[in-house]
Amino acid sequence: MDPSPLREKDLDPKVEEFIVSWGRELPRKAVLSLTVRVQQETCEAETSEIADATHGFFAQRTAVSERQLRQLFRIGRVSLGIATIFLSVSIVAGEFLVSSTSGFGRTVGGTLEIGGWVAMWRPLSIFLYEWWPLAADIRLFRRLAHMPIEVVFDRPT
Repeated sequence: MDPSPLREKDLDPKVEEFIVSWGRELPRKAVLSLTVRVQQETCEAETSEIADATHGFFAQRTAVSERQLRQLFRIGRVSLGIATIFLSVSIVAGEFLVSSTSGFGRTVGGTLEIGGWVAMWRPLSIFLYEWWPLAADIRLFRRLAHMPIEVVFDRPT
């Protein structure tokens, strides 16, 4: 048995997936709440612990996603710096080679310029597209970390 207290444990992956996918389906302005049905009657302390553990889990997921977003932006900034320098060097070298009378020089010069623009692909992808899903997850996890949770005893029939 895992000796750690309930509030420090992870949710079952299937339960987490259900809650998160359910939260994603609802409109962003919808008020979220969760009803947990248990098979054994629980005291108020256990009920509170279930709610606290669920809130704590999603607060932790929020923190992890925020760290991932900061890391992604850090990678984007470094990539942008490297790509900008590479693009500048490629354009200068490419223009020099394109202005040469040699057909081979023009071909290499044009290739260098294209390569410089291709180097911008990753940083632009990060800043234009890749951060959106992480930001959406952060918003969702914050909502899930603060949603009201009700624990009810589900009597077997």
